[in-house]
Amino acid sequence: MRKICTATAQQIAVYVARYPRVGEELILNDRHVDFVEEGFDLAIRIGRLADSSLIAKKIGEMRLVACAAPSYLSARGRPQTPHDLSAHDCVLYPYASTGGVWTFSGPRGGESARVSGRILCNNGEAICKIAIRDGGIIALPDFIVAPHLQSGALERVLTDYAVEPTGIYAIHPSHRHVPLKLRAFIDLLEAAFRK
Repeated sequence: MRKICTATAQQIAVYVARYPRVGEELILNDRHVDFVEEGFDLAIRIGRLADSSLIAKKIGEMRLVACAAPSYLSARGRPQTPHDLSAHDCVLYPYASTGGVWTFSGPRGGESARVSGRILCNNGEAICKIAIRDGGIIALPDFIVAPHLQSGALERVLTDYAVEPTGIYAIHPSHRHVPLKLRAFIDLLEAAFRK
């Protein structure tokens, strides 16, 4: 059984259905893992990668999307510019490389805003649930918030502003020979993120 850090349950299900003699252990954790010490074979990382002896394959891209619950926006108002975020509760992701600064490109070029809030959370799905329950404005990857935007549970804010796309990478230890099972799973992830 291979140990994998941070992938989606749907992709794991597709993989084990396709390869019935293979088992997987899915660990959902947003922290960086020590591959050797913790016995991981693969991790999915988003953003800039530190130099290391790990092998990284870009499997896709994502954009952060700023959004909030319609009821939150009714009660607190809709920010028009990134600067307006300072008057709002934002739900913060503590592992973000940018800290409490969200950067957008908009009509006047790049704009950054220092954001704050009463809630820190280290899981994207949990952050969505907090925002849906009026917890504040969030900035999360498009693939996490898309279903909530489509259902109307969340609404985009700052629609005149965008965040540059960020790479999504499959990371694994450097081995002379990458096992076929691992290569097959990386290919499956790459196809899923392409969609």
